Amino acid sequence: MSRFCVILTEDEAQWKERTYGDMFIDGLKQEGDSWTVLSPAMGDSLAHVLNEGYDGIVVTGSHYNVSDNLPWYEPLCNIIRHAAKMGAPRMYGGCFGHQIIAHALGGQVGKNPRFVMKAETIQLLPAFSKLFSIDATSFKILEVHGDCVLTLPPEAELLGRSDSCSHESYVAGPKKNILCCQGHPEFDVQYCFKERLWHEFEERLGDKRDESKLSFDTYTDHDAKRFLKLISQFLRHKYN
Repeated sequence: MSRFCVILTEDEAQWKERTYGDMFIDGLKQEGDSWTVLSPAMGDSLAHVLNEGYDGIVVTGSHYNVSDNLPWYEPLCNIIRHAAKMGAPRMYGGCFGHQIIAHALGGQVGKNPRFVMKAETIQLLPAFSKLFSIDATSFKILEVHGDCVLTLPPEAELLGRSDSCSHESYVAGPKKNILCCQGHPEFDVQYCFKERLWHEFEERLGDKRDESKLSFDTYTDHDAKRFLKLISQFLRHKYN
């Protein structure tokens, strides 16, 4: 039996019906898995995470920024540093998870050149195809972020970039056991954007509003499902 932990870093009430953790588990689970969800943002302790022998850990997105420096950040960063140093467990970080992993390992996180909320095309580098032993040049997945990774951590390898973010995806750690992506392959347009995020953030899009709306209207989740499968394989040490 494979055992996994989702570190849920989002605590806003609007996501209680279906949390970021629920979305990741739905996208990554296989028969026989055991999944534990811990939410440090809502008071769950992370003190025993490294003693549980998890095969993989997922760090979710959040409305919080790395610069908020909340009390639970350092315990999370310690888990990330330990995983990088030891080469285990495998980890995946998405959006905020992607950013705090970079921060914990010595990278730099700051403001994106402009706020992003759309279906974004990620241009995949040869390192991505080499890591997963697949022939792929791009993925289109959903994104919403105002911050980004400005500088990769030492020993990290860039896997993908986009027009809006230079460091969309990377793999980190001396043993390359930590995979990260700025986007949200776990999200869907209806529940996440049309019912929640669009009305909250559309004014921040400025003259990109129509472009963003069109990207959602024409979006299909084929690439997202494919990427979730690759993330699942990565966490399980299994590739094609």
